[in-house]
Amino acid sequence: MKIKSLIKHIVHPSSSFSSSSSSSSLSNNDQIMPRYYTRLLLFYEKGQGVASPLLKRSLSHALAFFPPLAGRFRERSDGGVDIQCSDGGVEFWEASAEGRLREFGDFQPNADFLQLSPVTFRSSISETPILLIQVTEFECGGVALLIGMHHHAGDGLSLMHFITTWTEIATGKQVSLIPSLDRTPLKARDPATPMFQHVEYRLGIPTIPDFRPPMTAKNFTFNAEHIQILKQKAGEGVSFAPTKYEAVASYLWRSITKARDLASSQVIKVGMAVDGRNRFNPPLPDGYFGNVNFYGCAISEAGKLIQQPLSYATSCIHDAVKRIDDKYMRSALDWVEQQDSPLSILPGFCSCLGVDLGMTSWIRFPLYEFDFGWGRPVFATIPVAAVDGLIVLLPSSTEGAINASIGLLEQHMAKLEQEIELFYETLGGADRSGGDPRS
Repeated sequence: MKIKSLIKHIVHPSSSFSSSSSSSSLSNNDQIMPRYYTRLLLFYEKGQGVASPLLKRSLSHALAFFPPLAGRFRERSDGGVDIQCSDGGVEFWEASAEGRLREFGDFQPNADFLQLSPVTFRSSISETPILLIQVTEFECGGVALLIGMHHHAGDGLSLMHFITTWTEIATGKQVSLIPSLDRTPLKARDPATPMFQHVEYRLGIPTIPDFRPPMTAKNFTFNAEHIQILKQKAGEGVSFAPTKYEAVASYLWRSITKARDLASSQVIKVGMAVDGRNRFNPPLPDGYFGNVNFYGCAISEAGKLIQQPLSYATSCIHDAVKRIDDKYMRSALDWVEQQDSPLSILPGFCSCLGVDLGMTSWIRFPLYEFDFGWGRPVFATIPVAAVDGLIVLLPSSTEGAINASIGLLEQHMAKLEQEIELFYETLGGADRSGGDPRS
């Protein structure tokens, strides 16, 4: 694929609603999020010629409800950041590309996806746009829409809230949920009084290694039949009914551990983003905008994970998620408060290649309902997945199915493919990829 043209625009909130003089103090949970963009890539079969003008107009009105997204970060003395709603605007990139959507085949992770996403590097965090958009038109009339929100500003659910609002405005509907921009509900206690050991965090200095072995990514689809089988196996001998997420997550944790061929005594952690909005007591206000994804952390030795039934891994994951309640989250916020700088706080998992996992689930997000006025997407994914130990669970265009986007070292991915193919074959064969939703 070749990008033929690329033009940048700056989109500002509509003037009648803009609140450019305010600021947003970020919570401790916002501060410790990774300094990258949470990105969603949507593919549409049509939209050429109409997508960009409609998106820019409606985006301006949508930003009026979310002033922080048009602002800029302001550095704090401890290394953290807040947001100044300065109306710096959103970078909106218009691109045209050679080729057709069908050349992406079944939309497996592709290096070309990076060309559909704006360049995000800036020399200073204060120069970094909080929201980035790129709409790319193809020769076939199809469109790819990339939406990237900086993780300090909000989590995946907040991104979904914004996109939903944007689509409602674009299609002339009433905004269904006004965002709650006050982040004080996640303020640490005074004095800070952590009550638990927080294994999901560690202290250190982020480093970029001089060399990383080759990594790759692949999508695997689990249809309704696959998931039902996994739920049955995951529920054997346990006192709870496993969810779709718990069944698929525990199967992948176990299968990847097999593919990595780790020593039996190797301790493995899997960190999971858990939405805490309804886990606080009382729950957060409807439409709370920010990061409320606390880390659940399941731990096991590799040998136990492989030798025990699948329900063992499921129980580990279930208990780790259940642990995230009001007391635990308040304790986590207080623990962060006691540290010298949020920059020194790193995830307590994925500290070395080929061992731990980091997992996020978007399976409940309405990705295939994001209609801006020219139809629903034919495929939804993340543009960057080739990171060892990264698992993102996504909804599928096929009802009841889940797409698992997995990043691993190349040497381990081949073994994982064999493991999952064997699972497919036990059910009489199945789709081995993301599938082409248009066929």
